Parts: sequence; C-alpha cells; structure tokens
Amino acid sequence: MPAASLLTRLRRKSGNQVKIDTLFSKRKGPSGSVSKKNEPPAVPSRQAPLKVFSFQIPPILLISDSSVCNCIAELVQRMFEDASLTRESQLMISNCPRVIVETQLTGLYHSDFTSVSRELEAEIRIGNVRRLYLHRSDSFSGESCLVLRSELNEIYQLYLNKYEDNKELQSLIKKLQEFLQTHGSTSYSTEELSFSLQERRILTTAGFLTLDGTNSYGISLPNLGVFTHILHSSRKDLIQFFKKKPFYECIEASLLQRNLSVTAKKKHETFFGWKFRLCDAIGAGLIDAFMTSCGRAYRLTRRGLEYK
Repeated sequence: MPAASLLTRLRRKSGNQVKIDTLFSKRKGPSGSVSKKNEPPAVPSRQAPLKVFSFQIPPILLISDSSVCNCIAELVQRMFEDASLTRESQLMISNCPRVIVETQLTGLYHSDFTSVSRELEAEIRIGNVRRLYLHRSDSFSGESCLVLRSELNEIYQLYLNKYEDNKELQSLIKKLQEFLQTHGSTSYSTEELSFSLQERRILTTAGFLTLDGTNSYGISLPNLGVFTHILHSSRKDLIQFFKKKPFYECIEASLLQRNLSVTAKKKHETFFGWKFRLCDAIGAGLIDAFMTSCGRAYRLTRRGLEYK
C-alpha cells in the first residue's frame, strides 16, 4: 500500500515481526477526488425545483393607468427605487438619462404584449415616445431605448443651456430637435440627415448621434452609455445571484431581500432598483416568472445562462 495514502506507526516485536497499525486512511476515487469515510455526501438545500402553479403572474408594477406613456413614466420613476445608493454611485446616477429598454414593456405586460406593442407604435408615430439607438453588441443585440417626448425636450433644453457659449453646437442641437419632430426612426442614412459631414461629426462628439454602419447614424443622447453600463452591471449581478441558487431559481421575497443589501458589499458598483431590473430581465428573456405557493418566483433561462 502506498506510503502517501497511510499514516502508519511501526511497532517492532520479538522475532523482528512488524505490525502496521493504521490510524486512519483516505482513499482516492477514480476521479482523483478525496472521499472521507462515514461522511454523508453534500446535498443542495432544496432537492426539487419549485412547483409551478401558473405562468400567469400579476403585474410587477400595479399601475392604475396602463397606457404606454404612463408605464414608461412609472418605470423611470422606479429606476433607482430601493437600490441602496452609495456616495460613489451618486455622480453616475445623476448623469444617467431617464430612459427604459423597450423590452421592459414586455416584462411588464408579458401576458398581453401584442396590444401594448400596437399602442407603442402609435405613440411613436405621433411623437409622444422616441426610440433611441443602442450599439449592436452581444449584450444589447436588437434592443432599443424609449424616452418620453417631455423627458427628451427637457434633456435637449438642458444641453442648450449648457452650450450657451457654443453657438454652433447650440444651433445644431436645435436643428436636430426640429428634425426629430417629423422623423421617428432610430437611425438615418447620410442622405436622410440634413447635416453636413462636419455637422454630423460635431453632433456625434457631443453624443446626440452615433455611427450605425458606414453611411448611417443612430439617434442617441449624451451619457446614454452610463445607462447601458448600469443596465449591463445590473443584468450580470442578477444572473450571478441565480446561478448560486438551487435549480437557478428563487422566490421573489428572497430576491428582494438580497437586492436591498447587495450594494453594501459592492460599494463601487451601481445597480437599478429591483422592480426595474425584473421588468428588464423578463423582457430580455433572461429569466422566467411564475407563481408558486409562496408567491411570485423567477428562474434563469438558457439565454440568461449564456449572457456575458
């Protein structure tokens, strides 16, 4: 027997007989792992998935006026609700545009999104809601942001005041604002935009336009990257939480309790409020929602497992 696998003591007796007394033994299994004798195998805290009662869940946000514009306003209002804010995150939050991801309406109305989608398109056509371009990447492939016209006008006015000493940029912002009043798309070709190459460069540098291919530009906002950064961090944090749970699922109460305390451990990161995040994760297909005997619960999807 190999000496490395035994702790032995040699006792010599008469006739030079050697007796080996084994004090304890650890034997390696086929996989090379060490198993302890008389120790029960480790088991998860829950040995079966949560029992699904129904996939028809009550809305995450209880809103009396369920119009699209009002729902966008409610989501914006809950953006940082109950998210424990730290001093380090205050600057980032103050610079974050008050917008939502379009798929959040799917998360809010996951049981009846068809009619909501039709209403959204109608609101975009009449100019009450504006779509904003997101860079096409692995994290935000095919996604777009939504902003209310009232919020967009406030943002434009903020930057008109900010660039009061820069008459050229101020004039271009006004020109773009007028252009968007009659154009509702998220991106435009260079022929559709009534701006010279130099003007497009100035607006791109200021954050009002972003390149969308070689001959087109997407409509954006200054600091929209702050929003997408917090959104990506919030999604990754939520997914990591589910990956540590048995069967990648948990009840809503457990998730809420965790979300309230997470920033105490991650002081240098900023996350959205939990209802804002849940609407996003459901709409983006990262988690599924269902009802159990303990109330609402959520389970990580395959897309959520593959999210990076």
